[in-house]
Amino acid sequence: MRHLHITLPISSMFDTFKSALFGAGASFAIPDSFSLDDLASLSKKVRDESDKTKTPGMPTGDENAGPLATLGLNPRQIEVIVSALTKKEKSRPGMLRPPDHRRVAARVNENNENISVTAADVASAIQHAAMLQVVMRRVKKALSDGAAAPTSWEGFADIVRKSQETATKEELKQDAASMDGAFPATRPCPCQSGRRYKSCCSPFRGK
Repeated sequence: MRHLHITLPISSMFDTFKSALFGAGASFAIPDSFSLDDLASLSKKVRDESDKTKTPGMPTGDENAGPLATLGLNPRQIEVIVSALTKKEKSRPGMLRPPDHRRVAARVNENNENISVTAADVASAIQHAAMLQVVMRRVKKALSDGAAAPTSWEGFADIVRKSQETATKEELKQDAASMDGAFPATRPCPCQSGRRYKSCCSPFRGK
């Protein structure tokens, strides 16, 4: 991931993220899946929450979206990238290759005079949505198993780390299938089978 651009105290950033994602009261009602549309919606919510709590003189949320600034994209860029994807592309983001990323970027730049994105930006949005889907599912399972709700980024990361240590073979396969678009097709599959991803847990194996 790219470096985090801090515009709020760490605790405030986490509260902003938690509030935007889980709603008032931070009930942690995490969805079963996390799509590209969810990424666009989340980034916008975090931006809006950041704008409410930012210190005067700091950049607006449209320039820095707190924790989601790790993408290196602002919420408006994420929004237009997701909007430029066709329904088929959204349903099969892992099938997109660099030439496809360039075409999506071209669509964005042709239709938005004040916004510019690159093929790498498109790939980054797809990768982050895929990885967040895995992270959210792991956190949801941990909470349902009795883990305490995280109150900091460290706590959030600790849940993910511990879930990796205790994940079953089936859970690893489910996670691997969710990494469509975030994991190289020719790399060893993250389910630890030893086979290449495209020949193992990729949801579009053989296509």
